[in-house]
Amino acid sequence: RSQRRVHGHAHCTMTSYGPLAPPNTGIVAFRSMDKVAHFRVSATGVVLESAPNFEIKKKLKLVGVPYKVGKNSAFIKDMFTSDLEVNKYMRAKIQTVSGIRGEIKKAEGIRGDFRATFEDRILMSDIVICKCWTNVEPRRTCIPIVDVAEWHRARLIGELRVAEGVPVPHQKDSNYGPKVVRPERKFNSLKISKNLEASLPIKFRTLHRNKAPSDKLHKKAAVVTDKKEKAVASMLQRLHTVRKARQRLKEETSGRKKVLKEKRTAFVQALRDGHKKEARKRQHVEKGQQEQRLRKNARLE
Repeated sequence: RSQRRVHGHAHCTMTSYGPLAPPNTGIVAFRSMDKVAHFRVSATGVVLESAPNFEIKKKLKLVGVPYKVGKNSAFIKDMFTSDLEVNKYMRAKIQTVSGIRGEIKKAEGIRGDFRATFEDRILMSDIVICKCWTNVEPRRTCIPIVDVAEWHRARLIGELRVAEGVPVPHQKDSNYGPKVVRPERKFNSLKISKNLEASLPIKFRTLHRNKAPSDKLHKKAAVVTDKKEKAVASMLQRLHTVRKARQRLKEETSGRKKVLKEKRTAFVQALRDGHKKEARKRQHVEKGQQEQRLRKNARLE
């Protein structure tokens, strides 16, 4: 089992049950002690440490699906079976397959449903995962090898089943379930404002992104026209040229008029501001003279 998860020529750590051995003691592993053609050494290594017990864990992923989604919260089901399990995992970190992280908050009911908060809004089609660890208890079995001719090793479970004709027990939980066929999701088209699109490179603009593929065969095909069709095409081209010329002259005229209007408006606004400034100045002068007269009258009295 370890060979599937270990890179080639790399080391792995193994925990076994047996007599105590000091560190750096050599270890050799054999698949079978029989003298057969496929006899080989399965593994070699050294002892790192010895202890009366080790805590061995393996990864466990609990999977659930949302049945009600809010802005930053959602209600999850099918991850736990009771509210006691939810309370045990309260404040645990969860995340969706798309990478949105969240936290388990509170149990809802007694069937294992709970409320969770996320850093962003999730979808009803998201799958919620809780990554945790579970303890693994190895079988405490040790059969010493006695170096005598009458000694026979204990046979493996597979060898005993073959010898006795016992079939391999079938467990329904070990079978793969029916393959889930998910419908292809359709997303709305991205809408970009004209100002933002103008600042993008040409290849990322909508005009070039949604451009229909060119038909190369149509380009290679020769189009034969008669005299009447040529005359009609020539007339349409001349009309199009005249229309473009008129449009250009119209834009130039409107531009000149706009510039002239802006100059007139600026001139009138400058005169208006000057008159307002003079009127304000006269008003302040008259107010100051009036205050002086009032003070002079007050001193005479």
